[in-house]
Amino acid sequence: IAGITPINKQHMAESSILDTPILTINSRLARHLLFRNSEQQKNIGKEAWETPQIFDLRAWFKNKWNESTPDHFILSDLQSIKIWELIISNSQECQQAKNNKGIRKQWNLLNYHSAAQRAVEAYRLVKEYKLTMNFDQLALAKETNLFFLWFTEYKNFLKESKAIDPADLIDLVREGMNEGRIPVPRKVELCGFDEINPQLRTWLEFLKVQQTRVI
Repeated sequence: IAGITPINKQHMAESSILDTPILTINSRLARHLLFRNSEQQKNIGKEAWETPQIFDLRAWFKNKWNESTPDHFILSDLQSIKIWELIISNSQECQQAKNNKGIRKQWNLLNYHSAAQRAVEAYRLVKEYKLTMNFDQLALAKETNLFFLWFTEYKNFLKESKAIDPADLIDLVREGMNEGRIPVPRKVELCGFDEINPQLRTWLEFLKVQQTRVI
């Protein structure tokens, strides 16, 4: 990506990690970097030190949103799944299936949960890859049309409940930064990312316009 500087082996030791948020691909890597920093501090004889700003990407965006005094709350993973389960179980197709003795067992609680998990993953991919949801009942497969109906119900629930799906956080924080409600960092480091998806790329391009250095 234009404007992003590759990280080298000595970069962690040389960078000012107390002032710069280091965002990792997952929480495991964030814990590893925090542990490594602690070991380095001990090796140079320190008994106390400030904790560097090392977070997994999702946790950092969640913190930024919560610090902005928002009027919308962020759903947990479990809450999101339960909402999808409720939408799926109450859908017309599921109600018809439950009334049909021949396929009643196909719509038990286990299948609700499995379908909800797949819907959560599909919603995340739609957001990360900035996919356009165009509903065409004739052109799309039955399963795709069904997901679109659930998707629409889920979006309506989020709006009515003033709730946020975690997959929407990057976009909302970027909007908050653009409007001045959330501070724009002067420097950001990314660690462990093999791929930059379109949603994250859009935020990084926004940072570039704001003169933020991204490593």
